Amino acid sequence: MPISPEVVSEFIAEQTVLLDLRSGKYYRLNPAGTLVWRSLEKGVATDVICEAIAAAYDQPRESVYGDVLKLLADLTAKGLIEAA
Repeated sequence: MPISPEVVSEFIAEQTVLLDLRSGKYYRLNPAGTLVWRSLEKGVATDVICEAIAAAYDQPRESVYGDVLKLLADLTAKGLIEAA
């Protein structure tokens, strides 16, 4: 899922701060959300992102898949990423 060109991000203390240049709104991602965002920046597929989150937090892939999809849907709804 491509990141909107109208969004800038900055990594600060294990978190990522996003700025939507269109609305002027800021968003903050926790460490897990940061891992998702950094993966999106690299063009990593959703399944691979889920595997990385599961490995990083020692959780079964199935337990993180729904959370990752929810975050992606939220980022899409806010216009921060674009649907593939």
